[in-house]
Order: sequence, then structure tokens, then C-alpha cells
Amino acid sequence: FIPPPPSLNLDQAMLTSVFCLCPSGTGWGMRAFHAAVLGCIPVVVQDDGSGTYPSVLQAFEGLLLDWDEFSVRLRFDQLPSLPRLLRALESDEAAMRAKRLALARAATRLLWRVAISKESARAIEGAPDAFDSVMVSLRLRERYGLRGAKLRR
Repeated sequence: FIPPPPSLNLDQAMLTSVFCLCPSGTGWGMRAFHAAVLGCIPVVVQDDGSGTYPSVLQAFEGLLLDWDEFSVRLRFDQLPSLPRLLRALESDEAAMRAKRLALARAATRLLWRVAISKESARAIEGAPDAFDSVMVSLRLRERYGLRGAKLRR
């Protein structure tokens, strides 16, 4: 592990960024989660080659959260077009407003109320947190299947 330069504050950089690249890596969406809770639109690059979309589900995706509403998804073969795609999205005011509103609605579902400061927990009081999301996701998956297949029958 090589530590970042001492002057780099990743959280501050993400707080002031519009988009945050979230390539696959650790396997459970840590980068996408980090970007989302800091208000940065996650640019998710995951493709396992299975041909299913999305090939890798993000936190609470499937029946509870629609990550397409508040993130940008790319396959590996789309990476050369990334700058053009992001510039086009950023220039579309309505699309950006929709992504930011959806991100604001989804962000509390990614936070564990017990793991944040009391001040932050008070700020999201009444909104569903990650614990609530786990409980709802489990009920929905039991009833409808992982990706909602039972809904489409």
C-alpha cells in the first residue's frame, strides 16, 4: 500500500467533484458508496462479461434502488468514450438535476446511522438508512427474487 500524498484530501476532492470514477475492485461497491454519500455522481465501471445488465449489482440494487437514476454506468469497452459521455451529460441541465435529486434521495439508504456522528444522524432523522434498506431489500428479494424476476412473470 502506498499512502496518498500528504496534501491530498480525497473526501474534499470528491465533495467538490461532479463525477467520481468507481472502477471495479474490492467487489462490493466501496468506491461507488463513497462517491454517492459525498454527493458525487458515481461513474461505475463494472462488466463481468456475462451479458446481463447490470452484470454486478450495487448496494440495494434490484428492487430498492435504481442506480441508473443517480449514477453513470459503463462497460469496459466504453471507457475510450468516457470524457465525451460525461461532457454530454454535464451539459444536459435536466438530466443532471434528475441525477442529483435521485442521489440525494438514495444517499441516506447507504449510510449506517449508528456509524456516523450524532450530528449527521440527526440530519438524516426520519430518512431510511442502510439498516432499513437491508430489511426492505430482504423482504423484497424473498417476495420477488434477486432482480425482480417474479414481478415479470
